[in-house]
Amino acid sequence: MSQTIPNFDASFCGRLPLHQTNLIQPHGVLFVLDAASLEVLQVSENIDVLPSLDAQTVAGKPFERIADAASFNQLQQIIGSNLTDKQMLSITLMAGSEAIACSASVHQKDGLLFLELLLPQYAQPAGRSFLNVYQDVKNIMTALEAQKDVHGFAETVAKEMRRLSGFDKVLVYSFDKDDHGTVLAEEKVAEMDAYLGLRFPASDIPKPARDLYLKNPYRFIPNCNYQPARLYPLLNPLTNAFSDLSSCDLRSVAGVHLEYLRNMQITASMSLRLVHNGRLWGLVSCHNREAHYCSFEELGLYELLTGIFSAQLSLVLNNTVGQEQQHLQTQLTSLVPRLNAADDLYDAISDNASDLMSLLNADGLAYSIDGQQGSFGTVPDESDLDRLFYWLQVQDGDGLTHLPSLTRSFEEAAHFSNVASGILSLPVVPQQGAFVVAFRPEEIEEVSWGGNPHEALQVEGDGKTYHPRNSFKIWKQTVQNTSRSWSEAELNIADALKNVLAGMVIKRLHA
Repeated sequence: MSQTIPNFDASFCGRLPLHQTNLIQPHGVLFVLDAASLEVLQVSENIDVLPSLDAQTVAGKPFERIADAASFNQLQQIIGSNLTDKQMLSITLMAGSEAIACSASVHQKDGLLFLELLLPQYAQPAGRSFLNVYQDVKNIMTALEAQKDVHGFAETVAKEMRRLSGFDKVLVYSFDKDDHGTVLAEEKVAEMDAYLGLRFPASDIPKPARDLYLKNPYRFIPNCNYQPARLYPLLNPLTNAFSDLSSCDLRSVAGVHLEYLRNMQITASMSLRLVHNGRLWGLVSCHNREAHYCSFEELGLYELLTGIFSAQLSLVLNNTVGQEQQHLQTQLTSLVPRLNAADDLYDAISDNASDLMSLLNADGLAYSIDGQQGSFGTVPDESDLDRLFYWLQVQDGDGLTHLPSLTRSFEEAAHFSNVASGILSLPVVPQQGAFVVAFRPEEIEEVSWGGNPHEALQVEGDGKTYHPRNSFKIWKQTVQNTSRSWSEAELNIADALKNVLAGMVIKRLHA
């Protein structure tokens, strides 16, 4: 039986915006500086793990007082260069009589400088040389360029990221139109559960978290069992508000997500974005059973790779669409002269119904032109078509209507879903009820979910406190009343066909 999967996007991350948590992960220290004066406006309270330093005495001081001269001069030069993106550097703090060198990251926003320092005890041994990194990136690019489809791309990314990062498991998954994620590729140690091919509900990465990936290319949690550190003072004295931590690597994440990771028996997590046409297409998700720390230099390399991955993904997707589009355009080009040769629009469609149905890759075609109805292939009964055409007309839209599950919007379609679960409607002259509609039959699908999506949230008796599900055992859903969706190229050609048919109407009106 088909069931609607609930969407908890409105509540899953909590009521406080994720970028205004005022909390950081404690493997580093965050300074919020006035970009003009380099005065310390806020600092994370865990600075007290360093000798002779504490948040109350550091806040309000010039940063020059707690850093060595070379570090302070480097910050001044960065600001003078009109810093527009995150930059990696090395900063030495003067903690009493001790000089402490730290891997650091800095970015500027709205007159503030966000300086993040990795605490030395969490630093990894000396990393790869530039030559090693260059060769790694070059090899990854070569491997990606050989891939011609999305699954080959995903498998290559998973394999190369696991090799490069050392995480126990790397998943590559994509989001569908409802923001549910499907695992396309997986590389892992044998002992970990396999998720390849499983679908995960949108609430696992709710909308507020997905939106942040368009601002920040990755999210890194080296140890989900941390106790967050607060910023001091609570409010930024320059803005009298919480500081926007959306681009900070150290930003703390929602407690419910940390609980989710523990339920998956994961301690460390890193996710890299995959962006296509300005939208979050998917993620590369890295999991580790033990704590796993990375320097800011390593994170900088992964940030570079997110851009490479996204660029190659777009190339693969665009090539796939382009090839299909070219094939369909050839079909449409050969069809247009025959359409124009007909005496009227109804005859044009009737005489070429078979080719139009083929062009739209449909099992049936119905059309209503100037009060006349016709059909070709497998379509609903005439009375059902009457109601469907009337319903389409009252929708009052002049764009394509693409509904793979017609019953979700038009309940009367339930009894003919076996022949017409999905429709693609071309409004030729919608004000006059002139439509061409392509039909696809129901394709019953069994979807395997990584846990029951109906139990994605466990709400306590107070109605406010909630927890993520603690089981990821495969849960199967049977999807009914749904057809195969029309592809991007098919929708593009349908829109072009609609314009051709509408142009014929206009041409005859002015003949």
